Amino acid sequence: MPRGSPRKPNMSDEELWEWFNTQLDKKENGCWTWKNGTNKAGYGQISVNKKLLGTHAYALQHKLGRPIHKNMLTRRLCNKPLCCNPDHLEEGTPKENMVDRDKAGHTAKGDKHHDTRGINHPKSKLTNMDAFYRDWE
Repeated sequence: MPRGSPRKPNMSDEELWEWFNTQLDKKENGCWTWKNGTNKAGYGQISVNKKLLGTHAYALQHKLGRPIHKNMLTRRLCNKPLCCNPDHLEEGTPKENMVDRDKAGHTAKGDKHHDTRGINHPKSKLTNMDAFYRDWE
């Protein structure tokens, strides 16, 4: 199938995987970047058996040969939101995924996910030095 070809209805699992691979830009760094539709958060999406899945989740399920376990999710070891390379994907807990996110310095749009105590709080009026000297007055 040529790149960017439309998806045929009623594809077998093997045909869907073949089509899926035509929708990826395989980069030199090993990432397989999804080139089609994304959701509002910027993640690739695909409909499989009338169920909407993230493209990364679909790729991981294909690698595992089973659905992702309940209360688990797909971790991207490369931390690239559109990467679907099964070698870059792993099943993990939400906590593991948050650790990955924090290590990579990624956050959701508008979400700070950092320490907001003291001068880091958006409504802070004193610097740490101001607070320190104020305590000694």
